[in-house]
Amino acid sequence: MQLLLSLILWWCGALIPNGKIDILLVGDSISHVWTWSSELNNNRHINLTRVTKNGATTEWGLENLKREYKKPYPPHILIIYLGVNDVWGGRYTHTGIQNIQKMVELSNQHCGYPYYRDWE
Repeated sequence: MQLLLSLILWWCGALIPNGKIDILLVGDSISHVWTWSSELNNNRHINLTRVTKNGATTEWGLENLKREYKKPYPPHILIIYLGVNDVWGGRYTHTGIQNIQKMVELSNQHCGYPYYRDWE
């Protein structure tokens, strides 16, 4: 995670005039309690917004992401950390994949850079 964070800061530092990177984290309970999200939150070069919820599904994430992108200043980077609850909830896997793809497309429309970690 530290390497990823360093690469993000280096890459975005050249693109963003004030050097502050706005990151939006959309996720479930795992993304809220893991230490790496705390590392992002405590970094002085990053403004981290967490949109997380226990039991969150990709459908919930997509709806909340749409609300976030209605705000005047969209994030530079979107981290998607969802999908586990879709599987545990008995939803079809392809529905979760479609929702994540819609989140990526939404981010691309707003000039963000989505990051999605595939655990397979």
